[in-house]
Amino acid sequence: MDVYPRSKLLFTVGEGDHAVLMWTINTRAVHIMAHIGGEGLDPYYCLIEGGQNGWLYKEIQDFFYYAQILHEGENTTTERNVSHEIPLCEVPDLMRAIGYFPSEHEIGNMLHEIQFWTYSDNGKPQKYVSFEDFVKLYLNHQPAFGTPFRKLQEAFEAFADDEDEEDGLIMYRETLISMLQERAECLSQEQVVKYLQVLLPSTQEPGESSSSSGSSEGSLWEFLPEDITYKAFVEDILGIRPPPKQKDAEKGKSKEKSDDIVTLVGDVVDTVLSAAEVSQEEILEEDEDKTEEEDECIDDFD
Repeated sequence: MDVYPRSKLLFTVGEGDHAVLMWTINTRAVHIMAHIGGEGLDPYYCLIEGGQNGWLYKEIQDFFYYAQILHEGENTTTERNVSHEIPLCEVPDLMRAIGYFPSEHEIGNMLHEIQFWTYSDNGKPQKYVSFEDFVKLYLNHQPAFGTPFRKLQEAFEAFADDEDEEDGLIMYRETLISMLQERAECLSQEQVVKYLQVLLPSTQEPGESSSSSGSSEGSLWEFLPEDITYKAFVEDILGIRPPPKQKDAEKGKSKEKSDDIVTLVGDVVDTVLSAAEVSQEEILEEDEDKTEEEDECIDDFD
């Protein structure tokens, strides 16, 4: 896609179709739509669950101002500077706090995007983000439909080590640890211990085992079960509730289909009966007409 300089023409090239299209840009239509949409966050409230007065918007507000407190320090007696901006370093944790968990690569893209929002105006990278801009950033980057459980199940199946008749697929503790340390955005051992101990609280403080010289490799991960089932992985480690079982969902769908079929059959029966009644009336009328004609013929004959 490219814009022709000093004109309102846009050229696009489709991948694989060998076609170049020329478009006329109507800036007036964009200004009209922007005016109709409203100012500030007015056009975005409909994209937030519950709208402006919903729980999610209020939660974003609370976490946004709490991020300011964390950045200034929770234990301080100095006067706090409450503003409508937070430093860029607080954006990743703020995203995670409201339920969006971007990868390190996605975080880098977001921070790069914020830094150069106003670069063309003043030639300086942006170091802070306002509340309105953060809400827009969240809505533009967070997955529209969340993370499907199907993908979680496929990922677990890909790395599962064994299968049990009662619990289904099982992943060994060593497999989970090696995945986190060796694949994708690799984590250090200290990070893995810290994060997993937050997700699975134990009697030890996060990182305590790794810092003690006398702890063995086995005791370092003793808070993790040796065999991790899919249910334990989703509910205990990730802390999310899976959707209803497939059989229950299928039962519900089959019941709905049965109800629909019954309704459809009832409609068809009613239609057939109505048509039959009409046909019967027409037959009776035809019989009456024939009878009258026969009587007339008999009278003429007489």
